[in-house]
Amino acid sequence: IWEASPLLADYITNPACPIEAFHRSRIHEDGDDNARLQPQPATVVELGSGVGLASLAAAFLGCRVFATDGSPSSIRLMDENFEKYSSDIAIPPRAIRLDWGDMDEAESIIQSELCCLPDVIIASDVVYSYSAREELSQTIRRLCPGTERFATE
Repeated sequence: IWEASPLLADYITNPACPIEAFHRSRIHEDGDDNARLQPQPATVVELGSGVGLASLAAAFLGCRVFATDGSPSSIRLMDENFEKYSSDIAIPPRAIRLDWGDMDEAESIIQSELCCLPDVIIASDVVYSYSAREELSQTIRRLCPGTERFATE
């Protein structure tokens, strides 16, 4: 486990976390144009998930989580970890292979797995290699259109 993964897991599970997607209730409109609270899982994608610790934390909060990594061994470890906790989680996270910069793979994940754009993208300890920065940025921009000005800063 990389150092920042437990910090990210702690941050998103903290009740004071300001990111609305990590709170179990969301405001939705019903047929009478009245707002009401209804449990609605946020869709979360983790990039560079490693063993999936932060993904598990988000899943325990009730989120629909897609944990991605480019390493087949990481996918295998995540599958094992997610299986261990599957009975404790309403929506068990899914481990998916994703190589940064592969726009066909990112599009395929959006179409076949997510079926919509994610509410939140999380990542920790992913910018340790300067050479991977552009591919990571491209992947974020594809998964979350409208982030062009943030993804390259």
